[in-house]
This record gives sequence, structure tokens and C-alpha cells, in this order.
Amino acid sequence: MSALLLRGLDFRADNDAMNIVYSFLLAFGTSLLLTPAMRWLALRVGIMDRPGIRKVHRKPVPYLGGVAIFIGFALASLSLSSDPQVIAIVVGAACVVVLGVIDDAIAMPAVFKLVGQIAIACGTYWAGVSISHVTHPFGGVVYLGGWDFPVTVMWIVSMMNTVNLMDGLDGLAAGVGAISAMAITIIAVQTGLWPAAIISVALAGSSLAFLRYNFTPASIFMGDAGSMFLGYALATATMIGVLKSAFTISIAIPILALAVPIFDTVFAIIRRLRRGQPVFSPDKEHFHHQLMSAGLSPKQAVILIYAASFCLGVTAVALGFFEGMDAVIFLVVTTIVMVITVRYFRRNARKIRQVVEMISD
Repeated sequence: MSALLLRGLDFRADNDAMNIVYSFLLAFGTSLLLTPAMRWLALRVGIMDRPGIRKVHRKPVPYLGGVAIFIGFALASLSLSSDPQVIAIVVGAACVVVLGVIDDAIAMPAVFKLVGQIAIACGTYWAGVSISHVTHPFGGVVYLGGWDFPVTVMWIVSMMNTVNLMDGLDGLAAGVGAISAMAITIIAVQTGLWPAAIISVALAGSSLAFLRYNFTPASIFMGDAGSMFLGYALATATMIGVLKSAFTISIAIPILALAVPIFDTVFAIIRRLRRGQPVFSPDKEHFHHQLMSAGLSPKQAVILIYAASFCLGVTAVALGFFEGMDAVIFLVVTTIVMVITVRYFRRNARKIRQVVEMISD
């Protein structure tokens, strides 16, 4: 009897692993096929990103790429998982895309967009997707109790705006989103959280396919529909995956995996508050802007951020193998290395530019 049970578990694990592969391929293929159609539609109805003071591109580029990413994600997720939380996440993501398309079409005021984001986050919570607890380094669990609602809403809304603010160069948001999603997929597979793995790998697949048309020079942009959707999907994937796992310091893992956009947004908020500017006011001092000010081309800046995101994603996965004080020490060492790396870059920007030029040429 025990032998049959073990064989059944092995079969289930193999089946789940194959579903991960199918999810990636289905999302990738769907997004790859639909992106040109979305480009044609955007040109037809006039939903375009036009040049401006903060824009890097010099001619109008069609939006609606985010719709193709979402459809690939939704089709793969719903085809390979009937988990109620996955269904709730796909429904919430659809609402995010609708909100984003409206914003891309008419450029709604920031406060209206924020209200829409909060409403969607609240709906996601009421649908049963929430951050109820996190683990700490000493083997215990911190239950949030009544704080789970505000923490959940804050996490979802913050991630939507984080990725939205990062989307400033061709291929940047899609590439970083795909790298982060793959890190979350690996962590979810390690802990056997298959619904989280399926939606994460679907997000990675659809984002990578979109890069075929979005990497510099981009022929289509994802728009707010895409960037807010990426943020929402990454936030909710970590909520049913990493944050529900038994990993030590579970909260640190998604922060590491998404460190580049998170810290870029934090620094932007601090910068604007110190200057007395509205938090959502635009500027050209994001991380990618600073890289270009140091002499890197947009393509080189994107490649360097990809490399940083990849290293941080690997670090996030590695953190899951440590427990107790070992996890704390690993996290502290990682933080120190990050600080030293940033300081080295500031002092040796020219040398790093030469390395990036060699890689990108």
C-alpha cells in the first residue's frame, strides 16, 4: 500500500512538473501570436504613446502590448489550474488590464487610477487572496490578524505602481518581470506550491514572448495596462507562493526577487517628498535614467538592470536554503555586497560602461 502511495505521489509530482512546462509554452505562444494583433489594433484605434519631455523614444509607439501578455497569462493559468485563488487572481488581473487600457487611452488623473487600484486590491482580498502570516528567522510564524487586510492591499497597490514607475525603457519592465517571475516559480516548485508556480511561469512565458517585440527598438509598448498587470501578478503570485511557504524570513525573498523596482520606487518617493513634490509626479531620475546619465545607452542600461535582477533573483532562491541565524547572516552579507556594488558602480561608471558595451555589442 505504501509503495502504491509513493508511486502515486511521484506521478503527481511528474504531472505537476509537466504542467509547469505546458503553462510556460502556452503563455509564451499565445503572447507571441497576439502581440502583433494588439499592435495593429492600437494603431487602428489610436492608443499610442507619444513623445514627450520624459520619453526616450522620438516617435509615437502603439500601446496594448499588456493585453497580449495578460491573455497569454490568463489562458495558461486557467487551463492548467482550477485553484480558487488562481481564478481570483486572473479575474483581478483582468480588472487591472481594463483600468490600464482606459488610462492608456485617455490618461486619467493619478488619483482616479489609485482609487481603481485600491478597489481591485480590496476585491482580491475579499476573494480569499491575502497575506495572513509570514515566517521569521527563528522558526516561528507571525500571524497578522486584523492587519492582513491593510498589508495585503498595500502590497498589491505598491507593486502595481512599482512596476509602472519602472517601465521607462524598451524591454525593461517585461525583462525584469520575467526574471522575477522565474525566481518565484523556482521557489514555489521547491515548496510544492504548484498553483503559484503555474501562474508565475505563465507570467514569465508571456513576458518573454512580448520582449520579441518590445526589446529595443520597441515596436509596441505594454502601457499602464501591462505594467500594472505585471505588478499585480507578481504581488499576488508571491502571496500564494513565497509568503505562504515555510521558508525562513519569507518576506525577504520576494523583496530580493523584486529588489530593483522596489528600491527604485522607494528612492523616488523619498526624493520627491524631500523636494516637496507629489509622490506620483514624473521625473527623469529613476535608476535607468541615472545609468544613461553615466554614459550608458538605453540598451546597455537595460542589460545591466537585467544582470542585477538576475543576481538578486538567484540570491532570493538561495535564501530559501538557509534557516535560523544562517538565513540572517546570509541576508546581512547580501545587503553588504549590494551596498558595496552600488558604491563601486558610482566610482567606476566608465569601466562598467565598457564592460556592458562588450556584452551588448
